[in-house]
Amino acid sequence: MPEPGTGQAPAPEPVPTVRRVVSLGVKEVIALAIKQNLDLQAERLTPSIRSEDVVKARAAFDPTAFAEAKHGRSFLRSATQAAGTDNKTIDVNLGVRQKVVTGGNYTLRMLNERLNTNNRFAQINPSFSTQFLLEFTQPFLDGFGIEVNTANIRIALTNRDISGHSLRDRALQIISQAQNAYWDLVLARKTLTVRQQSLDLAQELLRITRARVEAGVLARIETVQAESEVASRREAVIVAQNAVGNAEDNLRAILSLDTDTRWADLVINPTDEPQLDRREVRVDESLRAALTSRPDLAGAKLDLQNRGISVRVAQNSLLPSLNFSGTVGLQGLDQTFRSDFETLGERKFWQWNAGMLLEQPLGNRAAKADLSQRRLEQDRAVIQLRNLEQRIATDVRQAVRTLTSNLERIEATRAARTLAEQKVRAEEEKLRVGLSTTFNVQQFQRDLTDAQVSEIQAQTDYQRSLINLERVKGTALETYKVELL
Repeated sequence: MPEPGTGQAPAPEPVPTVRRVVSLGVKEVIALAIKQNLDLQAERLTPSIRSEDVVKARAAFDPTAFAEAKHGRSFLRSATQAAGTDNKTIDVNLGVRQKVVTGGNYTLRMLNERLNTNNRFAQINPSFSTQFLLEFTQPFLDGFGIEVNTANIRIALTNRDISGHSLRDRALQIISQAQNAYWDLVLARKTLTVRQQSLDLAQELLRITRARVEAGVLARIETVQAESEVASRREAVIVAQNAVGNAEDNLRAILSLDTDTRWADLVINPTDEPQLDRREVRVDESLRAALTSRPDLAGAKLDLQNRGISVRVAQNSLLPSLNFSGTVGLQGLDQTFRSDFETLGERKFWQWNAGMLLEQPLGNRAAKADLSQRRLEQDRAVIQLRNLEQRIATDVRQAVRTLTSNLERIEATRAARTLAEQKVRAEEEKLRVGLSTTFNVQQFQRDLTDAQVSEIQAQTDYQRSLINLERVKGTALETYKVELL
């Protein structure tokens, strides 16, 4: 039908969007968090990054090949030839050098030179000269030893292990956050149900009140009071609906579902109910488990090992520099490259030299300062480790205490909710026979709503305390059989 006065058909009513619902339990949420969470995906890359540091540290002992080619000419006056000496040279040098784990370095090189000269005293012209040289240097004090020279490798290996523990620690945090977000959503949905039921009770009481006012049994002001209560409880429902949306968004963020189009418009429906696990939890057993399983504690101990390595390297740097150097070699010389090599093979012409060099910075302040710094860092790491152990002990005691307290809260809130239900039924019966007022019934209904919400809160808090206990013990990965790599 056209709208009056316009001649146009009315705009069609908007079709409400139907969102799909996905049901998830705690185990599914944990699996999704481990697979989807972006923070955890980023943390997974750290061990691989640290592994490349190990490769880089070991590469310090890789051999290096080198090659050099030069061409030159010189025209110089000399005491033996007044007209000047004209030399033309071509040099090609090849070799390989490598650092060894004791701190020394060797170089194996072949030097090749072609010389064309106008020097009248030159018996071979042009001449081809080849030398094979083996050069070796080795420190005997500062920089000596396998422990000192492989320190960077051992530190890199330890850092790789630390990154693995950091990954486990981050996974424990994500598992805890995901589970807490799940139970936040459960709490929000159950609270919304309670608020809706409370609104239904208020609307029913308003209907009864209106009927009794029309019958002349109650004053008209009773209707106003009942309507006010309905409006107040409707506002509570709106707040509860918003809390559900916020809780669902928080869970989505932890699971990184918004980045996956398959989950874009899904409504998360939690299927697990709070479970009452009356297991006995001992502080001493939980503390032993934490001191064994906590990845952050394991990482701190490994970091302390690295500090010890750095101290030993710094102690070595205090020593004077006493370096041995030596060279041995063979030489060949002739008019052709081939005959030059033949001469080299005869091993008639050779050389060697060896020497020692001793150096010591006066005052040696840089090495002393470095050692002092490394020792201070080691002392700090020891204090941080002890502090972490104390925090773990405190966390475990508080987690066990909170678990016990929340279990007792469940019993107390259940009893309070049962009594509140009885009081509401009794007061509604009194109102029916005219022995109570609408105000009294509303008050008892509010008390019932508060008792129901408190019971739900206690139940979900108990689930959170179980989650927190697993977190502070560091055992959640084993409990839920989570594989990270």
